[in-house]
Amino acid sequence: MSGCTAYRDPSVSVLGVTVTETADGLLGLDFSLVLENPNDQPLALREFNYTLAVDGAVAYRGRWAASATLPASGSRRLSIPAVVRYDLVGRTASSGGPKPRYDLAGHVLYIVPGEIAEILFDTGVRKPKASFTAQGVLDLTPPDDRAETQDR
Repeated sequence: MSGCTAYRDPSVSVLGVTVTETADGLLGLDFSLVLENPNDQPLALREFNYTLAVDGAVAYRGRWAASATLPASGSRRLSIPAVVRYDLVGRTASSGGPKPRYDLAGHVLYIVPGEIAEILFDTGVRKPKASFTAQGVLDLTPPDDRAETQDR
């Protein structure tokens, strides 16, 4: 039975974070991920669930539809967004001072191949997931300013 076959969780690595937008007191972030499938069958990715803390305080909780397939014995790059209020970060790109630290923790839900596995997932009996974490500093420089600095 294909629903009983043992599958290993995919690995999820966080490559980094970029500021995508700054407007109206909000900071748009994009976390770049690489997912690797150690199995010889593709895995259907369903949903990311994650929490972002900035300087130790929870700043964003997200759910993001993965809507992708992770190829057999392959990898795929995906990204997940976050929107944070500047007042939660405590500073802006122009205010100076130390860059804020972030902690990202979450998981991606996936479905293994087979009709039984899909039924178990849809009914909530078995929802396999692969966890990920990352820490680092936020470069609050808006994307347009970063491009101008690199051109000089």
